[in-house]
Amino acid sequence: VRNFFSKSFGHAVVESFTRADGANLLQVYIALIAIAISVYLSNIRLDVPIKSSKVRSMASVYPVKLIYCGALPLLFTYAVLYNVNIFGFALTKICNTCPQISLIGKWELDAFTKQSYNLVGGFLYFISSSSSSKCFIGSLIRPFTYGAFVVGISTLFSSKWINYSGSSGRDLAKQFKEQDISMLGHRDATKELNRIIPTAAIIGAVITSSLVAVTENLCSTGLCVGSVVGIFSALTVLESVMTEWQQTGGVGSQLSAVFNP
Repeated sequence: VRNFFSKSFGHAVVESFTRADGANLLQVYIALIAIAISVYLSNIRLDVPIKSSKVRSMASVYPVKLIYCGALPLLFTYAVLYNVNIFGFALTKICNTCPQISLIGKWELDAFTKQSYNLVGGFLYFISSSSSSKCFIGSLIRPFTYGAFVVGISTLFSSKWINYSGSSGRDLAKQFKEQDISMLGHRDATKELNRIIPTAAIIGAVITSSLVAVTENLCSTGLCVGSVVGIFSALTVLESVMTEWQQTGGVGSQLSAVFNP
């Protein structure tokens, strides 16, 4: 809006979509599209038919979501990424007299703000979405190495988390047995759930982390950095809270505890 009063109409429109010193409209639209895709993916699920062993006519379905672990793999991945960058920055400042330390990471003072540092080289540069680089080849390789890091860590965490959180196929089959519930068409629920749940957890982590990695590479400057990760995490948490509130009827739910301490 400011550009329309200080520049020509054509120049103002082009700059609003292409400027690099802050968020531009193209980045905002990419972020909105990614969020819409995330909302769509969060509603994809596989309904597992179940029945009660006590009541013969009682049958229902147990939904297994594609994004089985929610936003936890992404939160863990970016927590690892940010902590590694903080540790690397501190290490390069403490051991700045050692020339080999630049292999870990290289930071330069931002020429525009004169207050922040930009990651421009080293190993940490290739696992970050930083847009600053003096190496043309490094700028071409970085999106792929960054995406591989995010997808790899998210998938690894997702595959391990279901075993530690009590949400694996074996744990779910145990809950079914305690509640006298069996799966329709399957004598051994553990075997079938062990086939469905790890697949959903891994595929969901790969899809969501790939989506976030692509978006972060396209929105590597301005205010859109980290927006998709934050909003996707917020949507996932909000969905789980609202689901619990609907199931409990508002009595003893997390949402009630927040507004009625």
